[in-house]
Amino acid sequence: MTGEWEARLKRIQRGEGDFAGFMADITSFVTNAVALALAVTRPALSPGPLAIK
Repeated sequence: MTGEWEARLKRIQRGEGDFAGFMADITSFVTNAVALALAVTRPALSPGPLAIK
């Protein structure tokens, strides 16, 4: 993934790539990653032996 991004950035530096398209793809990736992270069901944690009572 980051290797692909680096390659695309190199092409953009050489004037061969589309910066707006790159940023749109990055924005989409991050938006999806955050949505997936927020959708994860977290298990309830039981208090450990040092929990305040």
